[in-house]
Amino acid sequence: MGRQFCIDCELTPLQDGYSNAYLGEDSDFVPQITNEFAVAAFRLHTLVPSKFSNMHGDQANPEILKEDLTFFKPELIMEKDLVTGFARGMAQQNGEEGDGIFVEKLTNHLFENSVGDKASAMDLIALNIQRGRDHGVPGYNAYREKCGLNKASDFDDLTNFKSEHIEKLKTTYDHVDDIDLFVGGFLEPKIDDAVIGATFRCIIADVFGRLKYGDRFWYDLGMDDKIPNFQLEELAEIRKVTMARIICDNTRGLTEIQKKCF
Repeated sequence: MGRQFCIDCELTPLQDGYSNAYLGEDSDFVPQITNEFAVAAFRLHTLVPSKFSNMHGDQANPEILKEDLTFFKPELIMEKDLVTGFARGMAQQNGEEGDGIFVEKLTNHLFENSVGDKASAMDLIALNIQRGRDHGVPGYNAYREKCGLNKASDFDDLTNFKSEHIEKLKTTYDHVDDIDLFVGGFLEPKIDDAVIGATFRCIIADVFGRLKYGDRFWYDLGMDDKIPNFQLEELAEIRKVTMARIICDNTRGLTEIQKKCF
């Protein structure tokens, strides 16, 4: 969502002391996962790579596993010790861009019974679009307005979109209000240092805020005797924990990793 945006929304963790940000006693504050978050905004499948580097053996020549070869094959985790190889490989493999482009393994080969069996394969992007319609989620333009962007009256009002994307939307939908939330969201250009656009960022930040400020057992709360708080010394130890530390402590055969492993 972008570092400064998270700071401005008070979503970043405190570095010391207690917080008193619990809002759950406010009857108007509902700590829940919203429908638009679950069926559209957090389905960031444009970030999924087509290949995964398995660096368990020869790190100079890692094994490359294609996504479609591993669908529904959990036994590979034990046979090839993939957890360690993937942990090391994913920490070094470049991430995909949030560019609205989806790998073919997700669009033409999802869950196919065997390699090349397209008759059994599914399209994850089509599923996402249909799921949003099944759930009755309003279109992209409605959420654009709700998140503080100008509601578009026609396709050409989507001035922040690339021109080629606007043309494709015109050939797909009859009206700008018909654009599915998932489609408009992943085509919306990235904003600031985020990997997503303004509308998806708005929806995701709303839910992250609900989950943090609506949880009366949030780990750094220090409000009253009704909530079992951590001692300040305990909080200090919790704040030392990093994802790199968790991976190193719990991944067999992994002896080193960069400090900021993401």
